[in-house]
Amino acid sequence: SYITTMLLLIPLKTTTQIDLITQLSRWVETSHPRYSPSQVINEIKRLHALRADINKTITNSTAHSYAYNKNNNHTISDLIEYHACLVACTDRGFPNSARDAKVNGTIDAQLQFSWKNAFDKHEESTLTEETKSHFNYEIACVLWNIAAFKTYTAATVHDWTSKEGLTLVKKDYEISALIFKQIEEVLKKASTKSNAITSDLTDATLNMCKYMCLAQGQICLYEVLKQKLNASSSAGAYTLIAQIAVGAAELYDKALKSSQETVIKFNESSKMYGSHFKSLSMLFKARAEYLQSMAERKSGEYGSEITRLRRCTEMTKEAIDFTKSNGKQSAKIVVGPSSLGKSALDTMKSLKVTIKHRLNDVVNENATIYHEKIPEDGMLQKIEGKDMMSATISGTLPDEFLPQSLARPMFASVD
Repeated sequence: SYITTMLLLIPLKTTTQIDLITQLSRWVETSHPRYSPSQVINEIKRLHALRADINKTITNSTAHSYAYNKNNNHTISDLIEYHACLVACTDRGFPNSARDAKVNGTIDAQLQFSWKNAFDKHEESTLTEETKSHFNYEIACVLWNIAAFKTYTAATVHDWTSKEGLTLVKKDYEISALIFKQIEEVLKKASTKSNAITSDLTDATLNMCKYMCLAQGQICLYEVLKQKLNASSSAGAYTLIAQIAVGAAELYDKALKSSQETVIKFNESSKMYGSHFKSLSMLFKARAEYLQSMAERKSGEYGSEITRLRRCTEMTKEAIDFTKSNGKQSAKIVVGPSSLGKSALDTMKSLKVTIKHRLNDVVNENATIYHEKIPEDGMLQKIEGKDMMSATISGTLPDEFLPQSLARPMFASVD
């Protein structure tokens, strides 16, 4: 069966349980420039408790639903609090870079953070788990999981049929995309080399995930405009939503391009994501052409409408053929509210039927009533894409991710 739904989840990174109390106390004892273990034991215990709770709930890469519902939906807030605590530690002299591991005492203290590749399907020649001794690596992996959960809440928790729900969806995708951009910065700051981390944390995969989130956020905006369309909508309204559809397709094309980078291209999981991006790009390009044909109908340009519908027929056929041959996916990572349709393939088939009926009608009407000249395909006006998402991720992480937002500040007893 072909289950290419509209939306994908980012898989979760899983970790191994460690005795952070022993490891960090040992490191502080031997290597921290100012503190003794007794001064910061409460901070160390807090880090250990948060990490242990996160480890218990994130049991595998597709455990979004279990981890979200376990703990009364506290898993995301635990991750955000843990991130803020880790950042507070990097501001207080705790190890934050791979560059200094041989001299900063972390190796002697056996401080080790281990995380699995989120896309790990046990492919040969793929690094499946990596261990580092510094906090910025832990921060990068924690940020990854926050972004992964945001793709889950955007797709399955919020209401895609209401304006308020779609506002929350867009915000979640914006934060997810921003996080993947931020992870790149965190790893650069930590002097982490791309050949010394799992492939999910390479620039290529982070870009793939970023553009996927932006594309899915663009679909949200497409839905907002689609819900406003009615019989009295103007040609301009249809042109605008066509431009948003092209914008979504172009973001999927960028995600597809990143998925073809050598470092991840041969992973089965990456191939699956790549074929999804291609299918959705083809669908939204076809949708854009149909919507623009509606604009031409509204403007009385029936000849152009006929030519565009014929183009759209071919595009939809190609999209269906591609998706049938490449659209098989893991049911655990594909999601989507019912308002988006059962699957991309079903949506393509429905669009094909709609186009066929309208094309038959307008051809007959033009032959008997309008007598409009039917232009060549190359004469049609190009639909310029509008990317409404990328400009939203130029800032920094939300304040709630940072130490100053902690209800219980770190290091209060030693300040």
